[in-house]
Order: sequence, then structure tokens, then C-alpha cells
Amino acid sequence: MSVTTANLKLMVQRRSAWFWYIVAIATVLPGVIAMIARPVAGKGRFAIYLIVSLMGGLLTASLTKDVLAKPFSFCLPGHDRMSRRVLFGVGIALNILLALHLLVYPGLSTARIVLTVASAAALGLTVFLLAALLILETRRGGEFIGFLPLVIFGSIFFDAHVVIEYAIVNAAIPIFILTAITSVATWPMLGGRKTQRQHCGAKTVSILDNWNLAKLRRLRRERLAEKLARRRESEGGILARTCLGRIRTSSPLSGKRYVWGTGYELFSRYRFADWVKTFVLLLVYMLVFGHMLGGRGANAVLVLSLFACEMLPLPTDRTLLMPASRRDRLLASAFAIAIWALLSVLFMGALYPLSSMAAAVLPPVKLKGVTFIYQPLDPAHLYVPALAVLVGSLLKTLLRDHLIRVLLLGGMFGLGFSALPWLTGLGPVVIATIIAGVALCLYLALRKQCLKGVLVGKA
Repeated sequence: MSVTTANLKLMVQRRSAWFWYIVAIATVLPGVIAMIARPVAGKGRFAIYLIVSLMGGLLTASLTKDVLAKPFSFCLPGHDRMSRRVLFGVGIALNILLALHLLVYPGLSTARIVLTVASAAALGLTVFLLAALLILETRRGGEFIGFLPLVIFGSIFFDAHVVIEYAIVNAAIPIFILTAITSVATWPMLGGRKTQRQHCGAKTVSILDNWNLAKLRRLRRERLAEKLARRRESEGGILARTCLGRIRTSSPLSGKRYVWGTGYELFSRYRFADWVKTFVLLLVYMLVFGHMLGGRGANAVLVLSLFACEMLPLPTDRTLLMPASRRDRLLASAFAIAIWALLSVLFMGALYPLSSMAAAVLPPVKLKGVTFIYQPLDPAHLYVPALAVLVGSLLKTLLRDHLIRVLLLGGMFGLGFSALPWLTGLGPVVIATIIAGVALCLYLALRKQCLKGVLVGKA
């Protein structure tokens, strides 16, 4: 088996890559079938293949980066050119295959169709190479895939797909020039000894590592140790110092000391970046989706609290046998979830005045004869973050498999966003009853896990 074949086999053997293959196919396949059945020109539908080109570049570069990070790969003969060979080979083959759907483009002669297919393949290769460059040249480029829905919906909302389709059909020569410039510019950065040295032994997290929790925890500990070595000694902000003071005044092996230790872990300065990233992400989603979905788009940020629970370090997830009783773990877990629910409500409360200010500043957007007016967040939905945190924590307690939890949370995100007006219409008494019921189920699940479950490792 050649080295090239061994590298290409990773695209099939890596199980986590199949999840993204399914996501890409499920996103594009319905549109492709509709285009072939009823091809319509000028609607932007023929540009949908670029989603697969973008995801293909991200995934292929992630696989290549994982190989380059292995020190043994540096010793293989000719492997310094392998990443370049794999990326350009996969990019050319993939985009030629994706561009074939333009063979059914209506109203063009045979010669013009051939030119259009070549133009589409060239533009797809450009997108593929730029996505690969993003992964290889940035330490955390894999996080870009979290903004991919934002890019897709934003492009559709502002009719970028229509402009791209028009360029593919009517501007083939400029696209060929753009592809040539991109290929020449990215060629030295996608391979060679310099690229090998840059990634050899590097501690990075790719898109495909999102399900590898053991690697994520190990890299997080190593990066935290590096930060501790560089920074001066500090006890953190006022909340962290308060928890630390309570720890010092508590008896050494008491349950109170363990609970306040959990609070210090939540508010330590090394988690401050997570809080900031969460708030900025919610702010961006609120500003972008505020014009969409009939004015209900801004409320999508409320249901995003479901996914925030994956960031919550519960004492039930700790793999070390800590000097605390089972009941102490139960109290610390309940304390952490209560603090998380309160902070999510405060986060959303801070977004309300910002959304009102945005509604006063942002002008209406008129597209295709329809006027979209920015709608601020609805104050009646202030209870949703707390409910979402309780539901997400319940899933995290009951289901120990990270992948299954993420898939369920994705389905519940769409269901919860659609049911938001109906849920608010039930009235405060019914909503309070639902929250109390979910909190009771969560407490029973935590009680079973902490008092009767496995203390070390996964249940």
C-alpha cells in the first residue's frame, strides 16, 4: 500500500468523519434532487454545491492536520509533499463530481454548458482550498464549523447564492483566474517541510475531535498548565475570590468545602473566556437572525442555552475520586446547575437592552419585494434559558454518550424554537409547573447518579 492510499483511507476509516458526511449529504441532496427534477435558472439553487466544497475542505484538512501532528509522519520519505497532494487531489476530484449537476442548467448550448461546469468546478476548488488553509494555518480553525449555519443562512438571506450562480454562468474567465491565483498562493502553505515542522507534535483540536472527549480534556489540561506557567498568580474575580474565601473558612473534609470548590471552578479566571465566547456568540446570533423568521429569529438565542449545558462541568462527570461523599456530590451538582440557570437568565437579561437598541438602529431590509424589520427579544420568554438549562442538564445526567446528547439537543432546539409561542401562551402558572416538574426529574436523576451510580469514570 502506498503512502497516498494510506492517507486517503483515513477518509473512510475515521468514524467521526461519517457524521459530517451525513450532515453534508442531508443538507444538499434534497436541493440537488429538486434541481434535476425541475431545473430553474437564476434562483441560486445551482450554487448549493459550494456547501459540500466548504465542508470537504474543512474535513480533508482536519484529517491531514491530524496526520501531520503525529511525529512518526515526519520521518516518512516524501511525506512533506503528501498533504499538498491529498488536498489538491481530493479537492479537484470532489468539485468535478459536484459540478456535474450543472449539466442540466436550462437555456445554454452544449459548449456553454461545458464551460459552466468547468467554471463551477474551479470555483468549488477555490472554496475548498481556502477552507483547508483556514484549518492548517489557524490553531482553532475547526471552530469555524459552528458558524457554518450562520454563513449559509446569511448568504441565502442576502441573495449571495443568486450572485454566485450568475458568476458561474457568465464570468467563467474571472473565476479561472481567481482559482489560478488561489492555487498558486496556497500551494506553499498546504505542504512542504515548513508545514510539516509547524504541525509536527502540535496540540490542536480538529473538527473530527468534537466527539473525542478524552482528547479534549487532555488538551484542555495541557493548555491550562501552559497558561498557569505564563501568568502571574491570581485568585480570579470577585465571585471566584468569594468562593475561595468560603473554602478557606470551611473545615477540610466538609460538604460545604466541596460545594464552594465547585463554585470556584465555575467562576475561575480560566473559565472567563468560555463565558465571554458564549455571550458574544449569542449576541451575534441575535443580531443576524433578528430580521428572519417573521421577527421570531432573535428568540433562537434563548433556546441555544440547551447547548450551553455541554460546557457545564458537573461533579458527576469527574473521573477522579475526590475526598467527598456521595451526598456532597449531589449537593455540588445541584448547586452548579442552579448557578448555571441563574447565569443564563442574567445573560439573556443583558441581551434584552442590546436587542432593543439594535431595533432602534438597524434599518429594515427589503429583499424580493418583502420588507424585513428587526424584532427585539421578547421579555415574555425570560424563563426559557432556565428551562433549557434544566432540560439540557437532565439529558447530560441520563445520557453518558456525548454524540447522542448532541443529536438529541439539535432536535430539541428546533422543536423548542417552534413551540416557543405556544409554550408562552400557556400562562405563568403552567410554565412554573413545567419548570418545577423538570427540576424534580433532574433532582431524582442526580440523586440516583450520585448516591447509587459509579463514582469514577462513565456510568
